[in-house]
Amino acid sequence: MKNGGTVASEDIDVQGFMVYPNPTSGEIQFKGISGTFKLQLFTLHGQNIYGCKVTNDSRINVQHLSPGVYIYNITQNDKIYAGKLVVQ
Repeated sequence: MKNGGTVASEDIDVQGFMVYPNPTSGEIQFKGISGTFKLQLFTLHGQNIYGCKVTNDSRINVQHLSPGVYIYNITQNDKIYAGKLVVQ
């Protein structure tokens, strides 16, 4: 993660992969990776609360999530990208 793992009110870019907008109160999108990948969202306690297969063009609605900080994992071809998502 950029900035030594801190979360700022800007888009989070993980090794060329971006989840945006971040923070969000609606939908998230993806940039910087091609093909299909697996998205998982976790609470800070490690509870898996969401999972699906997505592409670079996908939009995921997160309006149902309570405001707070979540961890996302993106898995593709044995590579795992992780970061924090802030829901307002």
